[in-house]
Amino acid sequence: MRMDALKICCRWDHLKATGGAALLVGTWLTLVNQADVIATQGLDVAVLLKVMVNYLTPLVVSNIGLLARRPKNVAAVALAQKNVRIAWAPLAHGHEYDASYRAA
Repeated sequence: MRMDALKICCRWDHLKATGGAALLVGTWLTLVNQADVIATQGLDVAVLLKVMVNYLTPLVVSNIGLLARRPKNVAAVALAQKNVRIAWAPLAHGHEYDASYRAA
């Protein structure tokens, strides 16, 4: 299943679509969320990681959407989306991960 998903995601026509979306959305997220920090403090490791996540998140989400069209991947896609949200949220908001946190 993993190799099939990788083959689907790595097809040139799919890479053009998902990569283009990731480039556009990642640039926008970086400008909105990190531009002031980069302008005043420059790039350090933490900011660079956040910028990388800004580009990787839409790429992963685009590929998950691509794979979601296949019914056999529905559960795997839902789990992957949840994991991406869990990993992205603390980075985007500058917090440590807290496993005991529950939203209101």
